Amino acid sequence: MTLAELEELCASENCPSVTNSGEIPAAHMSRSLTMRLDNIKTQYQHELIPLTQQHEALIREVAELKAARKMQFLEETTVLDARNEELAQLSAQYVCRIETSRSATPTMDIIGLKDESAAYLVCEKSTLFDRRTHSV
Repeated sequence: MTLAELEELCASENCPSVTNSGEIPAAHMSRSLTMRLDNIKTQYQHELIPLTQQHEALIREVAELKAARKMQFLEETTVLDARNEELAQLSAQYVCRIETSRSATPTMDIIGLKDESAAYLVCEKSTLFDRRTHSV
């Protein structure tokens, strides 16, 4: 508003409607200032229209990107869950194989004394024998 007022004062200095005392009639000043402010308002409105449209377009684009990111996360989670399930099944198979191979082969317990270089064979046992003693 100050800019419009200054422009009006500068323009009014050259205006023939200035009185002998150097004052500008209030009605003329008010009308001229109102016209200048209306021109500035119209100019800003014209500049605001494309900016408002751009703002709305950016809001839509951000919403679309958020939705796409959410979908991508859901897809990745689904893939990772499926892979995790596959790995869990594979792990269960290996555990089963290890348990089966342990039950098929005899094992030995070796107890080390304080001198780690000397190890003594205490007993030889079978897993089958262990199962009988634990189940009783």
